[in-house]
Amino acid sequence: MVQLMSLLLSLVIVLAVNLLTAFFQSWRAATENPVNNIKTE
Repeated sequence: MVQLMSLLLSLVIVLAVNLLTAFFQSWRAATENPVNNIKTE
C-alpha cells in the first residue's frame, strides 16, 4: 500500500509540474509580441 501511495504521489507531482510548465510557456507566448517569437525560430 505504501508503494502505491508513493507512486501516485510522484505521478501527481510530475503531472502538476508538466501542466504548470505548459501553461507558463503558452501564456508567455500569448502575451509576447509575435514578431519576437518568429525571430527566435
